[in-house]
Amino acid sequence: MSYSEAQAQAGKPAASYPTKPIRIVIPIHPAERLTRWRALGHENYRKLGSASTRENRTGASGNIGAEVAARAAPDGYTFLLTDIGNLSNSPNVYKLPFDVFKDLAPVTTVSYSPHMLTVHPRFR
Repeated sequence: MSYSEAQAQAGKPAASYPTKPIRIVIPIHPAERLTRWRALGHENYRKLGSASTRENRTGASGNIGAEVAARAAPDGYTFLLTDIGNLSNSPNVYKLPFDVFKDLAPVTTVSYSPHMLTVHPRFR
């Protein structure tokens, strides 16, 4: 294969993807899961024509689900739907059996939820 052919192939998705359901591992609280899952599952089916399966793996501050996703085959069929706190805080607090930077790759932001810390006005 020539260099130009390789370049052309690199930018194109595989014609047969997806050939099986896409697995979405969700390690976060059930209240968060339902809304995000519905939106993501619907878009997967609409755009890719493929069903998605969800695997709820909560516990250990999201580290159980993150490890399941990190240990999955790197074939583009397993996604981890989690918040940034799990992936940014856990490596600094726990000795994880996987490397967040080597075993996982960011794909997209599904949602954003800003947080605000408030106190009673007399507590200054």
